[in-house]
Amino acid sequence: NCVPDGALRCPGPTAGLTRLSLAYLPVKVIPSQAFRGLNEVIKIEISQIDSLERIEANAFDNLLNLSEILIQNTKNLRYIEPGAFINLPRLKYLSICNTGIRKFPDVTKVFSSESNFILEICDNLHITTIPGNAFQGMNNESVTLPWQNCDEAIKELTLKEKRENMDWNDSEMKR
Repeated sequence: NCVPDGALRCPGPTAGLTRLSLAYLPVKVIPSQAFRGLNEVIKIEISQIDSLERIEANAFDNLLNLSEILIQNTKNLRYIEPGAFINLPRLKYLSICNTGIRKFPDVTKVFSSESNFILEICDNLHITTIPGNAFQGMNNESVTLPWQNCDEAIKELTLKEKRENMDWNDSEMKR
């Protein structure tokens, strides 16, 4: 459902809805609380939306059963506001790939309690810096970051927290 301002509006609670796939929509913005009430949803996929420019803070807020978020092939997505991903205790997989974002997304408030949380951020050619606290607060267990095909655009990588707990290899980095 898209209103004239180009913002996505999801309907209220829908019994039995566990997977939500949004593709080829004329949406410019995924606003704050866009998915409110979709408490049974375990997977949200946003892909092939060429008009999408921004995801607002609290867009993915307090979705207690959500285990997967995929944001892919949204080449005009320029900005994911800090706080877009908040309090997602069952999140196992967050993928942000092939977008136009210019700043590393804030994932510090995910607060996943799942072990082996996977964060995949790839083919975002405009990201040149990863902040030192980028991975703080995501998870208390281990974090897997697929690292293959890392673009040379990442010129600066500063990891200030617990370097001794980082495991670097050809395909992934684990904390």
